[in-house]
Amino acid sequence: MSLEASIITSETADETGLKFVELFYEAMDRQRHNLNKFFLPMSEMVWSGEKVTGDNISKYFEKFPTSKHNVECVDAQPITCAAERSGKPSTIVSVSGTVSFNDDKLKLFSSQFILIAENNTWKVLNSSIRLFD
Repeated sequence: MSLEASIITSETADETGLKFVELFYEAMDRQRHNLNKFFLPMSEMVWSGEKVTGDNISKYFEKFPTSKHNVECVDAQPITCAAERSGKPSTIVSVSGTVSFNDDKLKLFSSQFILIAENNTWKVLNSSIRLFD
């Protein structure tokens, strides 16, 4: 059964969220050139209040200094109403932890990702990332 045709349960959403977070933050910290693979041309991201869209998202991340994320909490839930309307499974993933840039002091961060099944893989439709001093 393809991902697009499957029904997402809470357990599946948890598995999806954990795997996504592992891959996303690995790319963010060590392989930024691969971040474009996580987003769609119609994706939107808000980084600490600044909105970035589509292909500009991966370009936006390229200007950041070296980072090291420590994920402390991940929560994921299926979004059933979105799947019913679009026919594609959707999941919301919330992440919190700490990050340092250029081995500087740790900052708290919080991220939310809305993932949608696209071509049998999960893609970020919308995301919000916030740093706290």
